[in-house]
Amino acid sequence: MRAIPFAALFWLAASPAVAQTAGDSAAAAPSLDRYVIDAAKLVREGGVYSLADLLISRVPGLLVVPGSGLTGAGTRIRFAGPRALVGDPAPLILVDGIRVDAAEDAAGVSTGALPSRLDDLSPNDIESIEVLRGPASGAIYGAGASAGVILIRTKGGTSGPMRWEGYAQGALGFERSRWPANYGGVDLDNPNAWARQGGCALTEQAAGRCVQDFVQTFNPLVDRSPFTTAFRRQIGFSGSGGPRWGAFRLAGNLDNDDGAYSVPGIAPADVDRRWNLHASGTVLPLTGLQVTGSVARISGDTRLPMYWPVQGALMSSSDSTAFAWSRLFIDPGKETLDRWSGYLECGAPRRPAWRYAVSWGSMTSINSM
Repeated sequence: MRAIPFAALFWLAASPAVAQTAGDSAAAAPSLDRYVIDAAKLVREGGVYSLADLLISRVPGLLVVPGSGLTGAGTRIRFAGPRALVGDPAPLILVDGIRVDAAEDAAGVSTGALPSRLDDLSPNDIESIEVLRGPASGAIYGAGASAGVILIRTKGGTSGPMRWEGYAQGALGFERSRWPANYGGVDLDNPNAWARQGGCALTEQAAGRCVQDFVQTFNPLVDRSPFTTAFRRQIGFSGSGGPRWGAFRLAGNLDNDDGAYSVPGIAPADVDRRWNLHASGTVLPLTGLQVTGSVARISGDTRLPMYWPVQGALMSSSDSTAFAWSRLFIDPGKETLDRWSGYLECGAPRRPAWRYAVSWGSMTSINSM
């Protein structure tokens, strides 16, 4: 799908905010087994729509394969290296210390294109991404980290007067207008319907079952295009500030992606809608004591994408009179997500001694096949 993006950024500030000094893993130099991505800088520069955009071509050896291009299709993330026939695990993903299942089958459905839980995260809420590979990651994070580790750190608040920012961006998507056509030989005098409707292939003629009078052609993806112009939009806000003894941040965003298909009365809308709200804060109640906490909620409604219309049309008959989209549009189902997550840690500044993280919620996947 070709996309024509347009974006707008606006902000409101009472006065320049004074950022708290805090230890940042992004300050360390990269090594062969450790790379740090300054996600906040990449988002400010523009061109980042999802978490996958922050990872593509950023880390040597990290394979980021985007989805099919259809709405809701997830990104596949793997490290380069040997593969097993019975298993191809995804890297271990930790968001502020909370594990996120990044496997493509974490959606709970078994057919069609699968969404990815990483797409639930807004890139505007991410401060940095640290990518670890090699045996050292498995020694630190356990056996589940044998396929690598990706540590995602979300943005925190800054001390000083409140500063508010907002953004809005969108894109129009157009499907390609040129598709390969279907061809079939026609035997007008043949008593069999399949031969009169374009089934008289050269193999059938060689077997003596038919004789081609002419070759007909039909292109359902062009002559009866099921595609429409898809509109993608994203809006959000963030605010940060606080007194000298603390810093707080509140952010939220709404994503709404329309699907590529439009066949009235037949095609279910493969749309992807989600919103999230994230609040975090750091306070210094006593000298030498720092308390940091965060809570986030993600809610989404995804109509799973469909591969079958394109595949079926490319392999269908050359007879336009017998073609119908109703046979190819099979609703693969939908997914509804509602999840909370949060953490609380306390200890000396920059050296937390105690941490508690939790994630709870629901995810409902309905497979219609």
